[in-house]
Amino acid sequence: MVIRWKGRSKHKQYNASKPHKYHIKTFGLCDSATGYCINILIYFGKDTSYNPDMGPEGSQAVKVFDYLMTPLVKGHHIFADRYYTSYPLLQYLTNRKTYFTGTFNVNRKNFPPELKSLSLNHRESKYFLEEKTDYLCVAWRDKKAKKNCVTVSSCSSTNEEEKRSKFGIEKKIPSMIAAYNDSMNGCDRLDQSVSYYGEFQRKTKKMVPLGSGSDTSQCPYFVQPDT
Repeated sequence: MVIRWKGRSKHKQYNASKPHKYHIKTFGLCDSATGYCINILIYFGKDTSYNPDMGPEGSQAVKVFDYLMTPLVKGHHIFADRYYTSYPLLQYLTNRKTYFTGTFNVNRKNFPPELKSLSLNHRESKYFLEEKTDYLCVAWRDKKAKKNCVTVSSCSSTNEEEKRSKFGIEKKIPSMIAAYNDSMNGCDRLDQSVSYYGEFQRKTKKMVPLGSGSDTSQCPYFVQPDT
C-alpha cells in the first residue's frame, strides 16, 4: 500500500503506475472480508524497523511477514501477490502453523522448472505437487489471457469451482484460483474506505524576507500568499 506524500523526505518514492505517483511505501496486513487493517509497516529502506532477531541473512518477505503477523496466532490463511511469494516464506509460515496462497514468478528458486516453458490452452490447468511439503502449484490460463496465472498454496486441492461471469456465462476454474480472487480484496477495500475521506485543499502562506531598504525593526518578514 502507498500513502500519498509530496513533501520533503528521503524515503519518498516515485512510481508512475501507482494512483499516487509520489508516496511513502508501506506494507499492510488486512482482513480479506472487511478490509480492516490489522497491522502496518512503513518502509524506510535500510532503516525499516524489522525484527532484529531475524538477522541480516533473512529475506525481506520473511522479515515483513514476521512483523505484520505479530498480533496473529496460528491457524490463519494468508493471501499475497507475487511480490512476496518465495520458498523461504512458505517454509517460515509452515513452521508458524499458518497457511499461505499466492501468485509467484516462475523463475523463483525451488519451484517447478517446467513452469517456465509451460504452454496451456485457454481454460486449461496443470498441477504440480511437492511431496515433502505438500505445496501445491497450479498453472491456469483463462479465456483471452496472454499468459498463465501461476499460484502456490500450502492449503488447497485440485478441485474446481463453477463461477459465473458478468455476462452470465458459467465456467470452471481451479479452487485455488477462486479462493485467491475472492480473498485478495482486503487492501483494495481499505484503499476504497480511505478514499472516502477527501483531502481538503486549503490556501497556505509562506514567509519571505523583506526587500532591501524596508523597515525591519518591527517584523523582519511579511506574509505573501502562494500563487
